[in-house]
Amino acid sequence: MITYQYIDEQKALDDCCLNLKNSSLLAVDTEFVRERTFFPQPGLIQVSDGTTISLIDPNANVDLQVLFDLLESPDIRIIMHSSSEDIELFYHMGCGLIQNLFDTQIAASWLGEGLSLSLQKLVENIESVSIEKQHSRTNWLKRPLSKEQLDYAAIDVLYLNSICLIQEQLLKESNFLDNVIEDCNLRCEKKSLTIIDRTAYLRVKKAITASGSALGRLKDLASWREQQARIDDKPRQHVIKDLELVAIALENPLTTEQLSNQCAIPSVVTRRYGKQLLMIVKECHIKEEQNPVLNLRNIRAGGNTLNDFRELMKYLHKKHKIPLEVLPSKRWLEQFLLHQVADWYPIPDGWSGWRKGLLEEHLLQIIKATGFNSETTKT
Repeated sequence: MITYQYIDEQKALDDCCLNLKNSSLLAVDTEFVRERTFFPQPGLIQVSDGTTISLIDPNANVDLQVLFDLLESPDIRIIMHSSSEDIELFYHMGCGLIQNLFDTQIAASWLGEGLSLSLQKLVENIESVSIEKQHSRTNWLKRPLSKEQLDYAAIDVLYLNSICLIQEQLLKESNFLDNVIEDCNLRCEKKSLTIIDRTAYLRVKKAITASGSALGRLKDLASWREQQARIDDKPRQHVIKDLELVAIALENPLTTEQLSNQCAIPSVVTRRYGKQLLMIVKECHIKEEQNPVLNLRNIRAGGNTLNDFRELMKYLHKKHKIPLEVLPSKRWLEQFLLHQVADWYPIPDGWSGWRKGLLEEHLLQIIKATGFNSETTKT
């Protein structure tokens, strides 16, 4: 029978964190809801030092800074599984930079177990224990939480400490531990919202259909949507859909009637955001040529170069025994190539450390050999 303490008072939280202060390993997980909001809504925080499991209610009247101090400590290894959304949640709640993360899913990928191994499967593989996941879709904001919910949440940190130690030893034997630590540190980096807003148009579907002044409007509209989604705490597509943004950029409407008739913007969107959308379009003054949305297919030798890149990944996989899953994906390689065409195009995450050291010389040799981008477009 699994045992744990449920914490919803400040003194209990302070005592808990004081006891954990000298821990070397701290397993952490969260339960949250994120179906109709931009930001995840915290439901529960689970913490274990390998001996004691604590379930912390983040919605109780408690100051979580004492917990954040532990997460921010460079002296405590914070163990999570598939940590992206958990980290985002902690940062949204006010936690500073997590400096010493060990993500067991990242470690599993370097050990050849696939890119997105579930915690359930990982526990089964290493601990030979089958855990149930029947409460993964539960409402973690509702109170009180049932015993079944709490039991389920506690299991998520029950095995992480021991799994971390086993994975760490295997990674040392394969000489991949430093690579995993580097990838975990990359996961913890805080991204600049200014940069995200400025390049948001590059992620809009069908953005490539906009050019010239229409592209300028799309850039401003996409940047506005990023900011509005955070203000409203709604998913981007719940503010306004991609194709609706493109329609406004292309049609350049001047009135709410044109928003509805020419751009097919739903009435609820027009009522809520119509004035803002029209103001953005009106105030968009194009002072210089816009950076276009690039398409690799329209760049000389783009397809051949990408194919050679992917063959290189297979070669490096065999030569260095690096699992294919952790080598750059097709999308990553495409973004790298587009950055070679235009330095304003965002370079993909992780172009440093082991990736740069392993790949740079090979990638540049391929680019030179194929004649990639020696002309702007295909001939």
